[in-house]
Amino acid sequence: MRNFILSPLIVLSLSFAALGQTATKHGINPDTLNAHLKAIADTNLNYLSYNAKPKIYHFVSKYTFRNLVKSDFSTVTIADNTATVGEFAALSIDPNSYQLAFTPYAWSNDLTKENFRDVYAINVSAALNNQSMLNLNAWKSVTISFSSTHLIGESYLSADKAQDISVYRLIYAELKDNMRTQNDEIYHQKSESATLNHPEYDDIKDAEKAYNDSVSKYELVLTKDIWQSKTFWWYKVTYNILSFDNANYIVVGDATTYDNPKKATPYTGSVNLAVNFFKGLSSHWNIYANVNIQCG
Repeated sequence: MRNFILSPLIVLSLSFAALGQTATKHGINPDTLNAHLKAIADTNLNYLSYNAKPKIYHFVSKYTFRNLVKSDFSTVTIADNTATVGEFAALSIDPNSYQLAFTPYAWSNDLTKENFRDVYAINVSAALNNQSMLNLNAWKSVTISFSSTHLIGESYLSADKAQDISVYRLIYAELKDNMRTQNDEIYHQKSESATLNHPEYDDIKDAEKAYNDSVSKYELVLTKDIWQSKTFWWYKVTYNILSFDNANYIVVGDATTYDNPKKATPYTGSVNLAVNFFKGLSSHWNIYANVNIQCG
């Protein structure tokens, strides 16, 4: 009887060969992609067809509505960097009042899993001097804060008329076919260069998001003029954790401080609660109310 011994070198060669075959696999299995996109389309059609109450209709898919709420809320709070989630850090400087606001990081909840509700942000604000912002010793105040903005609720009122579901069905089917065609080309080529312009086909979750985003664009155009009014209620809590003021002050009874004021940097930490209400009408009339409470 002969014994065959597989050398370590051959084992390693086979392993690398297997890894090489896996690494050159690109795109998503066509049957898998088709099943996932069909499930999204079916869910959307069921959502559009369901009316929870008489004369209250769903005009867009749930994913699109979540993005619509986030987009509209960002428009309402556009002047507040800490209540708006953007792709880049936000920096604003007012040359008239020498006010600086810098929001290096802001984030919110995942819209694929739940409704848009919260925005969290880290913010740096300061009152500058009128000479040079690089002279930190002359800054009037510096504050580093953490804020939590919570959307209590939203209300979208529209015309009491149901949409034609067949239009949505055509949109979903056409976008699904387009994605399948592109993915099939990448999948059968099995070429890394084929995925450079379509990175969403490297993962099924990315493909689902790309499909939802494409659907949203068409649905928003389709229902652009259907909303009669949009209402938001939200509150914002700001924790001014590190806050200091550069102060020059005069001491009563000390005449020397009139010519040579004393300098101090007191800690001015505080907590602020702001409750807000906004109602926008299709006639371009807007109503806004705000109540602020601050401790510190």
